[in-house]
Formats: sequence, C-alpha cells, structure tokens
Amino acid sequence: MPAPPAGGENGGIVIDNPGMRQVGMANTSKGIDDSFEQITLLAKDCKYKDCAHTHEGGCKVLAELKAGNLNKDKYSNYINLKKEVEFYEMSEKEKREKDRSFGKFLNKAKKEFKKYKY
Repeated sequence: MPAPPAGGENGGIVIDNPGMRQVGMANTSKGIDDSFEQITLLAKDCKYKDCAHTHEGGCKVLAELKAGNLNKDKYSNYINLKKEVEFYEMSEKEKREKDRSFGKFLNKAKKEFKKYKY
C-alpha cells in the first residue's frame, strides 16, 4: 500500500512551532470578502449597513439563503470566519470582558436550572 501524500489523505498538516501560544488570523477581512464574493455583493443590498447577516430583517444574504440561491455550507463558513476575525481583532481587555460576561451568564443559568429540578 503506498504512503499517503505529504499533507495526509485530506491535505492537512501539523506544524509544531515552539514558543507560540496560539495561531490566529490577522488582517483577513479583505481576503474573506474576496473568497466569498457572492455574499459580499449581496451584502451591499442589505437594509442596514452594519448587517451581520445572521438575524436582521431586510438582509439580502439571508433572503437569498432562504430562497436556496446561496449554498448553506458556504454561508456557514463565511459566518464562522467573520466571527473568528472579530475575536482576533478584539483587544485583550475586550476578550476578558466577554469571558467575564459569559461566566456571569453561566452562573445565572445554573441558578435558574436548580429551581426547576424535581
């Protein structure tokens, strides 16, 4: 049996970079817009200029997705990449505040959940 290609069967590779704590994306907004040109063009016709294309009324991207004119997987990849870029562009202070808020939410949810145990 021949050996799989250098990148593995699915083309992935593992890189070990000693001393690096995390790998992320930087300055990628232009690249995402270029890679998802169909969504970028649709977004220009959204009702709101700052539309996130997730739940807003008047969103042309969501309308085309619902109509079946936009690939669901491509849309999902676009949204996930946008969220990742947003996270990496946050300052450390903003990340800590977001973590703190999420922790408060979890604590509140746990307390509410205990009320309904029988």
